[in-house]
Amino acid sequence: MKWHQRLGAGVIFILLRLLSLLPFRLLYLKASVFRWIGQHLIGYRKQVIIQNLARAFPKAGYTEIKRLTHDFYRNFFDVFVEVIKSVSLSEKEYISRFQVTNPELIASIHKEGKNTIVLSGHTGNWEYMKFLPHFMDFSCHILYKPLSKKVMDAVTNRVRAQHGVKLLEMNHAVRYLLSKKDFPAMYVFIADQSPHHRDPDYVFNFLNQPSFFFTGGIKIARTTSSALLYIEILRLKRGHYSATFHLISKDASEESGQALMQKYVHLLENNIHTQPASWLWSHKRWKHPVNNSQTIANQSNTNILKLNHEK
Repeated sequence: MKWHQRLGAGVIFILLRLLSLLPFRLLYLKASVFRWIGQHLIGYRKQVIIQNLARAFPKAGYTEIKRLTHDFYRNFFDVFVEVIKSVSLSEKEYISRFQVTNPELIASIHKEGKNTIVLSGHTGNWEYMKFLPHFMDFSCHILYKPLSKKVMDAVTNRVRAQHGVKLLEMNHAVRYLLSKKDFPAMYVFIADQSPHHRDPDYVFNFLNQPSFFFTGGIKIARTTSSALLYIEILRLKRGHYSATFHLISKDASEESGQALMQKYVHLLENNIHTQPASWLWSHKRWKHPVNNSQTIANQSNTNILKLNHEK
């Protein structure tokens, strides 16, 4: 990154730091103003949001979709100001606002000398996972894809890495894990967005729609014989969240990639159904439609998985 880009990133971070000193009450007031502008004046991705909600909840009527849309905008802009405020949150404050309900599950796996691959989604305030190192006595890595804008990438990474999280580029993940430079440790993948691949073996029914899923986290977990988990993030009240780990597999190498993905999709979908407005509905999740042959291929896989699960 060039000197003027580093300077620009530094200036932006200082401004965020100053803005973060405002009390939550005032920041939430700003979030309400941003929400009104985004929802009613600009209509930020409004059609995408309404379309996604309507397809995910086909039995919901107009009034329910309208309510969910409003609640989504509210949560979305709350998360935006909460991320800003997190720049200056004290340890006491962020412990009270982000609770890990079962850190002992991760700790027990770590004591066995195993890496943990944690899959997550854009639920609750996913950016609060930056506080996870407080609850662990070992390294926590969050995998990410660099932004095309280098200045914003630098600012975002600085905010995310404030509390001990180690950021690892997705393209370097496999080589890093295999090197065992930091072992055992925890690696978090946000895996619910639309991937680039079109692998028919990884098409799953998700929110009433055939959907492709990122396979990187599961493939790495299987290659490295790591434990695989899902982290469920729920909003307790405004600005307060809980995080709960769910074990998918103690040793991912012992199960097929499709079986592991099916479990992840199930946990993610349950998380979304618990608090529908807290998922990232503005994302163009289904911009790459699945064709009929891919859907049929997955239906046969799903039936096999269900039979195996019942056994």
